[in-house]
Amino acid sequence: GDVYKRQDYFLQVARACLAQVRTPFENEAMRLAELQMDNMRAAMEWFTRQGDWARRAEIALRLSQLCDRLGWLLKATTYLQDALDSALFLDEAQMELLTELTLQRAALQYEQHHWEDALQTAQDALARYESLGSLPGQARSHNLIGLILLRVSRFDEAYTHFQRALQGFMQANEPVWVALALNNLGLLEYERGRFDEATRFLQQAAQRQRTLGDMRGLSETLNNLGAVHQLQGNTAAALRYFSESLEYEAQIGNRLGIARGLCNLGEVLMLQGETLPAARHLLAAMQLFQQYGSPDYDYALALYQRLMLDEDTDARLQTECQNRALEDLLQWARIL
Repeated sequence: GDVYKRQDYFLQVARACLAQVRTPFENEAMRLAELQMDNMRAAMEWFTRQGDWARRAEIALRLSQLCDRLGWLLKATTYLQDALDSALFLDEAQMELLTELTLQRAALQYEQHHWEDALQTAQDALARYESLGSLPGQARSHNLIGLILLRVSRFDEAYTHFQRALQGFMQANEPVWVALALNNLGLLEYERGRFDEATRFLQQAAQRQRTLGDMRGLSETLNNLGAVHQLQGNTAAALRYFSESLEYEAQIGNRLGIARGLCNLGEVLMLQGETLPAARHLLAAMQLFQQYGSPDYDYALALYQRLMLDEDTDARLQTECQNRALEDLLQWARIL
């Protein structure tokens, strides 16, 4: 009856918020998701008590995807485990849901840098999407497999998967994902040291993302353009790209995106010999990485240690950095 409708409503809310990912309405959708998170979790617990495993698995998956998108890696992993527990009770009728669960599991393994596990899980998802005949699912799987192969320097194989993702997204008429695949091809060329090709792919992606209003995607692409310019020794351009990228991440409120942006800026400021601003950016990044459970913490820490601050300065900055809310932390870090 009514109770059921009410719980089902929160599942609909979760779906609706995720449908706005990579659109101009993502910011509002993520704010709404944060506000409704407790209600969604309560609905999940209600479905559990009813023994409605299909709905419990789905709302747990949606919660995992939302937390992932907000940069809450630890929570995303916990919800995914809830979804996998429910999945034991599902049958072939829920094959699409089971496959989406598998792909989300691969994505989280990738974000936790468990490359081998992630690759196996993503290949499993791809095989399932092929048997379902789902073009978008296959393209998303190829895209993730490409990213994992990129991280383990299997560049030629990664290229093949990104190209297949690009073709799949074009066929499925998903322009936002087409831009994402172009960005990933740019990232690949950057890793290969082919900077001109990298810039060409990334500029194409950025142009499409601006037109589509995909601020999240644009932020990722600008970040990569910053990295290309940094490696070519153009620190001024790198700073420009990284700063614009960070502005978008701050608007979206993605904690890990903000942390990565701060870390990248810290590195460029360090290269420019701006020791104190670099230190503040890196400390703020470290605080966020630690808070949200990202393995990128180690990278930021290594950069911070290379600054060789004297003990007094280090102690003063550490104290200043502590216990600041997100906006306050950002303002403190960005004093140039």
